[in-house]
Amino acid sequence: MKNDTLKGFCALVVTIVTLLVFSTNHASAFEVITGSVTEISGPDDLKLNPDKAIIAVDVFGDSDRSVNGVTFFSDRAGRGDGVVEEGKVQSGDVSVTTAAANSIDNWAGAQAFTGGTEGSAANLAEIMRDIRWNGAPNPVNVTVAGLTAESIYTVQLLFNEGADRDRGWDIAVNGDLAVDNFSSEGGDGTWTNANSFSYNVNATATAEGTIAVSLQNNIGGAAQVAADGNPILQAVIVSSYDPAKVLVDIDLTDDELGELASIPNAGTLGGSFDAEIDNPSVTEVDGVKAVTLDGTNDWYVGPTSPLTGNADRTVETWVFNPDIPGEETIVAWGRRGGPDSTNWSMNYGNHNTWGALGGWGGSADMPFVAGQTGGPEAGKWHHLALTYNKSSNTRSIYVDGFLSNSENNDPVLNTWGVANDPDATPLPIVIGNQNEPNGTRTDALSGSLSIAKLKIYDQALDASTVFSNFDSDRSAFGLGGPLVASFSSESSSIISGQSTTLSWNILGADSISIDNGVGDVSGTTSVSVSPSESTTYTITAADADGIEKTASATVNVTLPSPSSAVVIHQWKFEEEGGAGTTLVDSVGSADGTIVDVGGNDGTVGGGSVTLAGGGKNDSDYVKLPSGLVS
Repeated sequence: MKNDTLKGFCALVVTIVTLLVFSTNHASAFEVITGSVTEISGPDDLKLNPDKAIIAVDVFGDSDRSVNGVTFFSDRAGRGDGVVEEGKVQSGDVSVTTAAANSIDNWAGAQAFTGGTEGSAANLAEIMRDIRWNGAPNPVNVTVAGLTAESIYTVQLLFNEGADRDRGWDIAVNGDLAVDNFSSEGGDGTWTNANSFSYNVNATATAEGTIAVSLQNNIGGAAQVAADGNPILQAVIVSSYDPAKVLVDIDLTDDELGELASIPNAGTLGGSFDAEIDNPSVTEVDGVKAVTLDGTNDWYVGPTSPLTGNADRTVETWVFNPDIPGEETIVAWGRRGGPDSTNWSMNYGNHNTWGALGGWGGSADMPFVAGQTGGPEAGKWHHLALTYNKSSNTRSIYVDGFLSNSENNDPVLNTWGVANDPDATPLPIVIGNQNEPNGTRTDALSGSLSIAKLKIYDQALDASTVFSNFDSDRSAFGLGGPLVASFSSESSSIISGQSTTLSWNILGADSISIDNGVGDVSGTTSVSVSPSESTTYTITAADADGIEKTASATVNVTLPSPSSAVVIHQWKFEEEGGAGTTLVDSVGSADGTIVDVGGNDGTVGGGSVTLAGGGKNDSDYVKLPSGLVS
């Protein structure tokens, strides 16, 4: 509807007329389903191993270059020793083909990388300058061929956004969505001139010995968020898979009930965990056998930890905590007392600084939820995984398969390996307690909880591996049935009359429905809603056995607020006069006028317009420019 007049069919007084435009903010989505994304500041962050690297490609590079002993072959015809044809490189039996319609030489400025062997930082900076790309919705396709069928390989894709461009796309590996709305500007969607990223995934070669990676917008998941959906690519690395070593492997779910003085370690570190004072007992907790620590003189001392300094690591456990205090230790090594980042204690507490990790020092500690008090629900079995990735200095805590909190603020971990005593005694791994500075334990930090399984790895497991480990065990711990990974609203608050999109990620469901008039949504992942008032929507997922799981999302509905509006036109009616008087727009340029029609006059004065009213053929009216309201 468009209005060009405000006519005086009835008597009225207009004091101020204001037209408003309302603004909304859109947050970018970035979901890693398989693999991991890490920021790189130099060659060492790529963790290149010449003995493991099978083939590395400088996409549209101008020459072959070496980075930390690994040769990156240019795939530009005539520019490298490994190029077979434009876009294809071969090394031995393995080839990498990058299919994209477009390419740009020196697209980005050279990054100020540091570290690595001599010349590696400069070489990596050159590799990250050139790109192959395609115009959305067309993909950039990478095909790795000549691999051993059904074997696992590590694939890394390197990206650098050359300027502040709102660019994003999806990544699929072997046809499955791996990253939804990946942003070449980084995990937070904020560009800096130092943004370079590596997407890393462990992928299984097909029966034909191939791995296919596709970069394209709207492969699946949520709709494209970024304004620019054109995918880009700078480099590809394919390496043999180096699985994480399980240093500690404890499973008590089949043990005999009763006192347990020693727990054998089935991991590669060997040795055993021995009760230091009292003997805890194996009990049955909510249908699962586990060792139960009573909080008084109950803990186990194990072998010396090799994961000192800033070594990569993951601690993974199934734990039941009947009550959650501020700090309660599951397993720890290093020692307390500082300096910052020298302790490593996996906690199950509710403290808003060190509830999940006690690293000693505020920046080294971590809660389960950033800045909040609380932890996983007490009185239930939970799968917890605590990881540290030294390349990005990232500490992450996962709860029941999903990331709960992650931090990468300084300082870098430097976990103690020896006690502060005259003999520099090597520090052990301790279940249910922490090492004091002198290498001993006190009862103050002993745990009061039950542990069924515990593993410690020498690598930072990625999100997909953590989820897979949780998913394979969850039924045994009473967490079977559909898994509601997420249920949320695109906007938590809307203005009355607007709509928002509810979206969800649910696994193992045969039927899905949403209340409040939405109904059956099986087979879909999103739906648009436009509630007239604030509404909490509950999604219900059921499997073939009738097991139901629910989750809720609230949409708040508000009336337009002055604080969310921008004044674009304003008439204050400060003029004096009658028909023919110009009514000045004090903000914009849309001046109006009083139009003379007949005897029923209109006047302006004292901050208001007065219209006498009457028939349309004999009553003055105010005329404003067309197009103001639409």
